[in-house]
Amino acid sequence: MWRIRTGVVGKGQSHFLKLSETNFLWIIPLQIYYKNVEMVQETLNENLLRRRSEHNDGRLSDLKEITLHQFELTKIEPVLHEHCRQLQQLFLQNNLIEKIENLYHLKDLRYLNLAINSITKIENLESNEVLTKLDLTINYITDIFSVENLSCNHHLRELTLTGNPICNIKAYRLFVISVLPQLKILDGEEIKLQERILAEQNKDDLRLKIKKRQERLLKDTKKEVEKNKKLIESGEDLYGNDPESRRAAAEKMRQSTQEKDNRQSSASGIGEIERINQDVAKRSNLTPEQEIEKYGKVMQKNEGKWDFKLLETDFDYTCDIPIQKHISMANIKINVETTYLRVDVRGKILQIRLDSNVDPDRCNAKRSAVTGALLITMPKNKIVQK
Repeated sequence: MWRIRTGVVGKGQSHFLKLSETNFLWIIPLQIYYKNVEMVQETLNENLLRRRSEHNDGRLSDLKEITLHQFELTKIEPVLHEHCRQLQQLFLQNNLIEKIENLYHLKDLRYLNLAINSITKIENLESNEVLTKLDLTINYITDIFSVENLSCNHHLRELTLTGNPICNIKAYRLFVISVLPQLKILDGEEIKLQERILAEQNKDDLRLKIKKRQERLLKDTKKEVEKNKKLIESGEDLYGNDPESRRAAAEKMRQSTQEKDNRQSSASGIGEIERINQDVAKRSNLTPEQEIEKYGKVMQKNEGKWDFKLLETDFDYTCDIPIQKHISMANIKINVETTYLRVDVRGKILQIRLDSNVDPDRCNAKRSAVTGALLITMPKNKIVQK
């Protein structure tokens, strides 16, 4: 028999919460909900953070890593460093973020990935003292002197700026090496000793030359932005030549996706929520009673792919289900019958056949306030125990 893992359900009565049948609700299954918001612009808030921290049972206070790519985020909101102060790796690539900000509470941040965004300047990372790797691939950084803002990040070893306008400035690489001597890898290429010597020897001269080239770059960039702005106003399609055109392209894509969804909904004659519920009904269209009538028994199901443990003794069954802590008790429905257990978590079913009859009237369910794990105790029928 399966044995329950020690420590999962906590210790002491204060760690458990009693489940009540009056709290049961039906909501849209999580996997379908995600599928329908992929093209919708998100806001970086606590709800999104908890959804993306399922690998840590939805806990934010001790979260070490989070991936927030491809949500079309436009801003790094303060909620990130207020709730996730122990983050070590933060992945924000492929969004629409225009400014590095609100990261100063992340004192343990080691790796920050902001590739494919709309950042124009390197800033506000002074407080991230242990930062060792920074990826700013394919942004719109035009201020090469903003690289100097990383000089106080003494543990920074790897920096990637490939695909930014400043990379087109002649002697860009030598300048970066001269102002950031702590680097070991720049743009994926290990810094050679001869490069360090050359950068140090020509440090002052490099700064003067870079300053003139920087001014030319800023002028050219300003002209390009104005040109793109006029093209956008005239209805021309642009795809990311600057932050503004990238925003416009993303907005047009969202509108196109929304129009397509509206056409599909109109053609089917039903709303989006109704269509989703119909899909769910097709997927799980047989009740336990219908399964018994059709197959002579209830079918085993684990739609949520939970790593549950079932322990059987001479007196009862105990089922331990590792449900994420952030999932509300109102979204959990438990049904214990004489020969099976059925748990509904946001429309995902866990159904287990029991070899011995249990007494539904004496069953109870407890929830760990620490981990969110669900512990269901099912005493066996008294007649069986004799």
